[in-house]
Amino acid sequence: ESIRCLLGGEFVYYPGKHFNFEGAKMALTAQVPIYLAAIGPKMLATAGECADGVVLSGGLSAKFISKSLKFVNVTPSESRRAGNSFQKAGIIIASVAPTHREAYDTVKPLLSYLFRTPFLSEDWALNGLHVDHEAILVAIQHRDWETAQKYVSDDAIALHSIAGSPEEFKKCLRGY
Repeated sequence: ESIRCLLGGEFVYYPGKHFNFEGAKMALTAQVPIYLAAIGPKMLATAGECADGVVLSGGLSAKFISKSLKFVNVTPSESRRAGNSFQKAGIIIASVAPTHREAYDTVKPLLSYLFRTPFLSEDWALNGLHVDHEAILVAIQHRDWETAQKYVSDDAIALHSIAGSPEEFKKCLRGY
């Protein structure tokens, strides 16, 4: 709310835990949408209540994206948006290549990096997927990217990206 007020040219007073505004005012104003990057249920609900849109992290499965978006689906009357539309955006890890294997090998390094975050364990559980999160963390802490990638299975790639030959890619894209 403070950012929205600042952008609207208002004086802002906000005693926060991490930052304070004591009569702050911007010299210029702008009507720009405010998107909140959110992962957990509380942040997703906050985005639905206060923001103009939400941005979801990359490397999420379609099933987890669907579950996450339920937390932001509040009606405009329940939110501070008062009739404005709510935008939903996300990052989808994607690769199309002549062969299935080439496409999978292209996304594997990025997925191994994204899989270091603990919130994905809920996504894996939702999909019945076992990922050795600890092993990925250890490999990444040692900057052993090659070993980290070994813990990203083809099943994980299929769930957390759109990758494959042109025909496979088209089919996967429809799933999102």
